[in-house]
Amino acid sequence: EAFGQTLDRGLELFGTMVARAGQEQRTEIIGGEAFKLYDTYGFPVDLTQLIAEEQGLTVDLEGFGREMAHQRARSRRSATGADVAESETPCVSEPAGPHSEFLGYQSFETTDAEVVVAENGSVVLSKTPFYAESGGQVGDTGWMTAEDGARYRITNTVKQDDMILHRRDPEDGRPLHPGMMVTAAIDVERRQSIMRNHTATHLLHAALRETLGDHVHQTGSLVAPDRLRFDFSHFSAVTKDELDEIEHFVNRQIWTDVRVEWSITALDEAKQMGAMALFGEKYGGEVRVVKMGDLSLELCGGTHLNATGETGLFRLLRESSAASGVRRIEALTGEAAYRAMKQDERALKDLAGILNTTESDEAVCRAEALQSRIRDLEREVKRMSSASMQGWLDHLLSTSTRIGEVTVASAQVESLDVDTLRSMADVVRDKLPDAAVGVLFAVINERPLFITVVTDKAISGHGLAAGRLAKEIAAIIGGGGGGKAHMAQAGGKDTSAIPEAMQRVPDIVREHLQ
Repeated sequence: EAFGQTLDRGLELFGTMVARAGQEQRTEIIGGEAFKLYDTYGFPVDLTQLIAEEQGLTVDLEGFGREMAHQRARSRRSATGADVAESETPCVSEPAGPHSEFLGYQSFETTDAEVVVAENGSVVLSKTPFYAESGGQVGDTGWMTAEDGARYRITNTVKQDDMILHRRDPEDGRPLHPGMMVTAAIDVERRQSIMRNHTATHLLHAALRETLGDHVHQTGSLVAPDRLRFDFSHFSAVTKDELDEIEHFVNRQIWTDVRVEWSITALDEAKQMGAMALFGEKYGGEVRVVKMGDLSLELCGGTHLNATGETGLFRLLRESSAASGVRRIEALTGEAAYRAMKQDERALKDLAGILNTTESDEAVCRAEALQSRIRDLEREVKRMSSASMQGWLDHLLSTSTRIGEVTVASAQVESLDVDTLRSMADVVRDKLPDAAVGVLFAVINERPLFITVVTDKAISGHGLAAGRLAKEIAAIIGGGGGGKAHMAQAGGKDTSAIPEAMQRVPDIVREHLQ
């Protein structure tokens, strides 16, 4: 149904674009138009391209790519901390540019890097093991050590054009100069956590396609040291059974300890091999291909483990909607997954203790039984409230005030919740004389609340309205409210003022009658 709605909206807008192209004598859908279909309506650009071909038109994919890049740049600028890498940038080609030789696929440290640029808190080295934020993978952190022993903390690594920029700790005032030789070393433990999550991301992608179908494609990702996030095309929520199957699939590949291999090859050759590329993403003539047995073959410039077994453990956290036709999965690996598992285990043990059992299955059964019992008790309380209503209703009518032809009755009652108080007010309105006003006060969740009811004859024959009466009564208890002519609900802050408000009700009705 969601896909049908997306298709309808997209086709309607696409028709407008085709008409505009005809008026402007164009044979191409502008990249910005295709991006609007994708970004606003969740319309896949490959579907736009297919429909355009049927109309004898082409799509400006280069312009579409520029719009996508602009959106990612906006996402990066508006993000902070680890979320800097939360753009929708997929895995791309190798991050080394002409200003730096990237050593980070094989090495975590280099002892003879030369400072090429050092300005505005950023450092560019001749070679570096630091991975620059790209493809959803966050940048490395670590240290640089000069020949004189001075140590510099690197807080993030990013790309600017083809340069790998090492962001220095702003509180470190010691100077770095071009020509200096330094040792550059990344935070190895953090990088290994990132690699676990990146390798698991590829396994997750394979698991989704295996479980849900070949229509699944990556639309965005975040690979951080503490978690991974994966957005993918799918037009319905993933069921609990499917999530269990996906999690089991990934863990099975981890236990099998599949070797992770990578190679640099020509883009055309990579496509012939069946390597998955991200639609609309720009790739150079040569690309990096990451292969995990027969499970996964993707174009990816990120860092990975040597074998899937090093991931240790994979645990799904949650599945949700990210956009129309796009789902999101968040997951943990390694020690983080183990800690989450132990936390769930402790919570279940605590719950079992509260329910006076040592068995998990029995704890679930007892919790369900308690929930059922609570619902039964709530129904019983409401039934008893209704049964005892006649007694206080008789008392309410016997203590009512007569103002001309209008009967005015008010009382404070005991009520569990607003719904019960509203039900009581309905009964009062039905039992009141022809022309009457009834006001029921209660204290619910430690706050004063009341409902005003007015009979039809009091409305039509005397011009009274529950909403207007309630507004003035509410002012006495320090609140406000309103409603329709026959019923109005209002609340306040001062429960001690309820007796005064009850006493003033007849006077307020009298003023409205006059």
